[in-house]
Amino acid sequence: MLYKVVELADLFVDACLRNESGELMFLSVYGRDTAIQQFKAAMQLKPNSGGISSFSLRNCNERAETPHTVHVGNPDRFEVYSGRFPKDNLFGNLTHLWIYDPVLIKPCKATKSGWVMLNQPWGSAEVSNQVLSGVWSLYKTLSPVPLLDDWQTAIMHSNNEICVTWMTATNYPPLGKISAAKLVIDAEFTEIISGMVKSGLIGIDGQQMDDTLVNKRSLVQDVALTETDEQVITRFAKSILRPFLSTSQYLAMLDYCKGEEGAFFEGKFQEMARRVSAMPKTYETSKTADPLVSLHYFMGGSDWYIIEKDIEDGVTQAFGYAILNGDLMCAELGYISISELVGIGVDFDLHFKPAPLSEIRQFVEQRYGRAA
Repeated sequence: MLYKVVELADLFVDACLRNESGELMFLSVYGRDTAIQQFKAAMQLKPNSGGISSFSLRNCNERAETPHTVHVGNPDRFEVYSGRFPKDNLFGNLTHLWIYDPVLIKPCKATKSGWVMLNQPWGSAEVSNQVLSGVWSLYKTLSPVPLLDDWQTAIMHSNNEICVTWMTATNYPPLGKISAAKLVIDAEFTEIISGMVKSGLIGIDGQQMDDTLVNKRSLVQDVALTETDEQVITRFAKSILRPFLSTSQYLAMLDYCKGEEGAFFEGKFQEMARRVSAMPKTYETSKTADPLVSLHYFMGGSDWYIIEKDIEDGVTQAFGYAILNGDLMCAELGYISISELVGIGVDFDLHFKPAPLSEIRQFVEQRYGRAA
């Protein structure tokens, strides 16, 4: 699949990677030498001097497709590699140019961020596994504390929702024969790892979750568990619920599990993990007149009632009913980013019981004294 650069003639792209803001990270472009040199110069010049601050790519096979915008950003950060095709090819004197941000190949320990890039399009299990393997390597490279390979499943289950951006799920997905993911380790990562060790979720003896056991004993079913199975299920429940909790609430619950009320909070981990696992995904309740509200978040006079979790990762684009600052004039159904809620410390309601949306609306009306 090739893309044509709309603004300049005779330039074709077979792979393009942008970051979450749409800025260029990697570009593989082909063209005659004069066109390539013109493109390189235009990227370095300011727009008022004939340069470009962005350009568009159009699929050569889909003329009706809306062009994809690529923002150049700061051109000084790019490194360039070029090569020439043999002159006896069908297209004449053809040059191949790679433009890329060096952070793609060298993780930054100062910002604890790095990229995984693969020269294959996203979609197959093989590609997904290769990207996941690369992400785990980044975890080990960027982590401020040593990580054991036996911890991979537990750590990635607990932190991927917060730390990893799958570029195919952003507003600027990779174009062409390329797939990528970005890892940014958050400031609380060390504290999270410490909490996971203290809680028994991971251990220095190579302890890890048994996925086979979890598959056999589903979290969405009530099953009779042996004591050993119970411990495994509890650890896995903690990893499932981690992305739905703020760091402070998650660590507090882990700490409470070791106290007098440990049985209560371990039970809450399992109960809420079952609920999250059984929740409908995006669009699955679109034809339901009175959908069930499964989760509740709150902070001050603001409430978020979650009906559907995101198809991809559960927390990026959930769907529900929100009331901000008790202002019922602005209460509405819409998409809610759970990852943003937990990022600012919004509380997950451990005592909330699932209820139809109609009952939630009635409760809100009674609480604030007017119709929502």
